[in-house]
Amino acid sequence: MSGQFDAKGAWRIARPENQDKVFYGLVGVCVLLIGVDLVYHNWFHHKHGNIDMEAAIGFHAAYGFAAFLFVVTVGTKLRTVLQRPEDYYDVPYTPPPDDHHHAHEEHAHGEHGHEEHHNDLNSQGEAEHV
Repeated sequence: MSGQFDAKGAWRIARPENQDKVFYGLVGVCVLLIGVDLVYHNWFHHKHGNIDMEAAIGFHAAYGFAAFLFVVTVGTKLRTVLQRPEDYYDVPYTPPPDDHHHAHEEHAHGEHGHEEHHNDLNSQGEAEHV
């Protein structure tokens, strides 16, 4: 597996000197597949589609490529509408100001006050319910 990567940890296929090899290799595969489509469906098996255009050589490849272009184009347009500012999630949290007002009437403390709650810990440091 380590033979796939160069000394910098990049894939050999992603090196700049291999860009042309990858591009022309993919173009060759596409041309080969269209050639197979042409030969097979003209001499060995006749295509049957729901619409006449579907029987054309390379129709599915062209349709898929057009769908890809549509999705990418719409995605770039949607990005301008949906994108948030770069620091959208970096806004620091500012807690609300504390007015130092504690409504003692709302708490049911029984006979003791707040200072006694700090001593309600058992030996493991867990709060005991009084």
